[in-house]
Amino acid sequence: MVDNKRADGSVQSGVSSRAAWRLLTRRRRALILFIETMLILIVAVIGHLTGRELGRRNLEKREEIIIELREELQKRGGELGRRTDQLTALQLKLNGVQAALDAILPSENTFNIVPNQSLLVAGGRITVGLIGQPANFTVTLNINGKEHALAAGDAIAVVNDDKTTCHVTVQSFDMFKATFNTACGAKKS
Repeated sequence: MVDNKRADGSVQSGVSSRAAWRLLTRRRRALILFIETMLILIVAVIGHLTGRELGRRNLEKREEIIIELREELQKRGGELGRRTDQLTALQLKLNGVQAALDAILPSENTFNIVPNQSLLVAGGRITVGLIGQPANFTVTLNINGKEHALAAGDAIAVVNDDKTTCHVTVQSFDMFKATFNTACGAKKS
């Protein structure tokens, strides 16, 4: 008889795993395969259901975030609209104040003149008068007694004495007024 005990007291199995599988009856092998297959299927189904649930939760969170962002966007859009309206109102007020200021204190050497009015400009060196209503494309100015038909942007050089030359430049005009600028400097030789 063979003693299966070792010196350390442990029992050695005399049957290999292949041999043990062969020793199992066919019915037991089928039962083990069925249980293994069922375990694999159960793990697969649980994994699939868990993945679907996580995906559903992510979609719900995404939808909640989209709704919050839409509400925020609408709120910001309303606020932007109100600020744009305020800015437009302030710009209109500023334009009105600037126009009133320009009417009271025009820019240096810039003058507004109405039909049949004359002004003494350039330190009293030049007399400029607007003759009649401005036409569509020209305005008629009387500069030191001489009539000149000028368009917007045109300039006339006026020599006062041997030392200075002044330029009268038409900036703009409409049917009620004309705006012109004067600049004087030393006469060029």
